[in-house]
Amino acid sequence: MEEKHRHVEKLLSVFHLTIRHSLRLPQEVRTGVLFLYDGQEGSKDFRLLDPGIGPEMRRRITAWLHEHVGPQDFSERLRLNRLDADGHLKNHPLP
Repeated sequence: MEEKHRHVEKLLSVFHLTIRHSLRLPQEVRTGVLFLYDGQEGSKDFRLLDPGIGPEMRRRITAWLHEHVGPQDFSERLRLNRLDADGHLKNHPLP
């Protein structure tokens, strides 16, 4: 059977993120995330929607998202607009 590949030009998605162990946090952080992707420009942007997240935590979460999440996750692995960061790494371990 031939494998099908998808090509994404532009994408806007809002999803719910849960993260703890991936950033070695003492407690779980949950937030909505706005993801913007433009394949022609080669850009992706993540905006955390919870205003209660401080600047340092916001920077850490956003850096993690940039490194571990891309448009392929939305067509292949992200289900029900939820991303469990710790489970995501189990399926895609760090090098």
